[in-house]
Amino acid sequence: MFTRKIAAPIIATFSLAIMMACSSAQVPEPAPGASQGNEAVPAEHQEAKWGATLSDGQILEVLSAVDRAEIEQAQVALTKSQSPRVREFAQHMVDQHGASLREGEQVATSSSLTPSDSAASLDLKPKAAEVLQTLNSSDPASFDHAYMMSQIQQHEEVLKLLSDQMLPAASAPAVRQLATKAHAMVQHHLEQARTIQP
Repeated sequence: MFTRKIAAPIIATFSLAIMMACSSAQVPEPAPGASQGNEAVPAEHQEAKWGATLSDGQILEVLSAVDRAEIEQAQVALTKSQSPRVREFAQHMVDQHGASLREGEQVATSSSLTPSDSAASLDLKPKAAEVLQTLNSSDPASFDHAYMMSQIQQHEEVLKLLSDQMLPAASAPAVRQLATKAHAMVQHHLEQARTIQP
């Protein structure tokens, strides 16, 4: 019998990362005559600024970070899962996110873009590493539930990030096409995950 004991911290940590990356709270414009020097910007405003101004290179880096996180987590599932359906899903994650990762690298090369970090990617990477560590140390009896619940949560959050931030910000045609394909892929994976995990 599965429990939510392991899933909760996984969902919380990854959700926090993506929520911070997706945070696009409206930051008011400076009043006329207000100082616009190099004073410190509050952290929550930095998150909103990064989310609203992602460059094509930053979009590529976020997509790469998502692909790598999904592949690493799926590889754990392939060794620890006790469910054939979960292992099949994990293999799809390895195959499809692997193809997406390679395509992103090709786009970066062909478009002469350098993937670069943003608040989104810098928040996502350590949180994804925490999810991976939690999965590695999870109890085998509850692993499948924990993995699939985290997959649902992560794909929901990445789908929102793509819709709200990345697709609107993409300017290079190849980057927009890549983000559009990623959106369709993530949507499909979310639907698959929901059928596996009631």
